[in-house]
Amino acid sequence: MFAYVGCRTTRERNARGDGLRVFRIDSATAAWTPVQLVKGLDNPSFLAFDRQQRFLYAVHGDLRVGPRSIPALTKPSQHQPN
Repeated sequence: MFAYVGCRTTRERNARGDGLRVFRIDSATAAWTPVQLVKGLDNPSFLAFDRQQRFLYAVHGDLRVGPRSIPALTKPSQHQPN
């Protein structure tokens, strides 16, 4: 099982985060192991999968930012550490 954790990343949000993190969750121990960090996303704080769970969409809620494309990340069957 994987957990996807977004955070605030911009100075305007007084943020200290650095992107979207992926963790592997051990089903026996419930331990979280870091697997991947995706940098370069502005405040990826709202996350959702498509219906087939092939893509993870990350958007932010800043009202003063105009229309932007929504990045989509491929959800591989097994993540490899970077």
